[in-house]
Amino acid sequence: MRLRSFEAANTQQAMAALRAALGDQAVIVATQTLSHGGIRVTGAVDQDELDLAALLDAAASPPARAQLAAMATFHELAGSWPARLDAALGSSMASEPAAALAEALRRLYRFMPTDLEAPQAWLLAGPPGAGKTATLAKLAARAVLAGRSVTVATCDLERAGGLAPLQALLEPIGVAPVPFKEPDELAALQAGHGSLMLIDTPGLNLFRAQDVGVLSRLLPASGAELLPVLPAEGGAGNSGELAHVCAALGAKRFIATKLDAARRLGALLAAADAGLAFAEAGIGPTIGSGIAVLTPDGLARLLWQRHCDHDRLEEATA
Repeated sequence: MRLRSFEAANTQQAMAALRAALGDQAVIVATQTLSHGGIRVTGAVDQDELDLAALLDAAASPPARAQLAAMATFHELAGSWPARLDAALGSSMASEPAAALAEALRRLYRFMPTDLEAPQAWLLAGPPGAGKTATLAKLAARAVLAGRSVTVATCDLERAGGLAPLQALLEPIGVAPVPFKEPDELAALQAGHGSLMLIDTPGLNLFRAQDVGVLSRLLPASGAELLPVLPAEGGAGNSGELAHVCAALGAKRFIATKLDAARRLGALLAAADAGLAFAEAGIGPTIGSGIAVLTPDGLARLLWQRHCDHDRLEEATA
């Protein structure tokens, strides 16, 4: 019920104002003569009944669910993923698709940014062309800018140009890479390193036992945490299998690269489905473009925006 009061010089004028505002269904609940001689009329009208069941339902609104289902198809998220998304949305009250998706991602996955504050070592590994060396340089730059002492070690010595590409990337921050060939050399270097060590490796085919063996020898010698670097444009199937291998080797999280070059991002979620947590993402090809922490809200906005951009392009070219 809604109450409204109207004042006028006489009852007829007050009633006319009340009917105009509340409609003919309004009920007069009080009439009062004012001290200055005017009239106040108070009326009441029933409001539309609320659908209490719908308002109290914890599920995301049907439009948001339908839109997110279309988004999942766009990002090539097949198999059980749509059903898992729907289940994760079951307790979401968000009506905006990106907000609902952020809640679902928070329930489905882990987000663990790399902690470059504590003394430790990270061993970066990934397939050829994933952007691993550039990612290492970005992490080193971030640590140096934070006032950390950084040691960079590399066994990626057979690539074109040898040490020169990595040296060029690190030169602006005053860090010189230290080459090594055998795990025992790395162990000796690890014993005397500063507060943070970043280890670069060659591009590896992690579907080949020989290349997996390289990591299985380096990791115990370095005492480092394996940090996979996986390209966002690599395809969900390949990314998921690579992440399974890395998880078996002890990896806890991964860094995504080439977000600027990828439109369909199922590869990121496939890696997380394999058990790896989201850490950071490279957001451009240059060192200056930096590296961004992945969060549920940020990833949801990215996934949703890529889908919306595709829809707009389809409409423009139809």
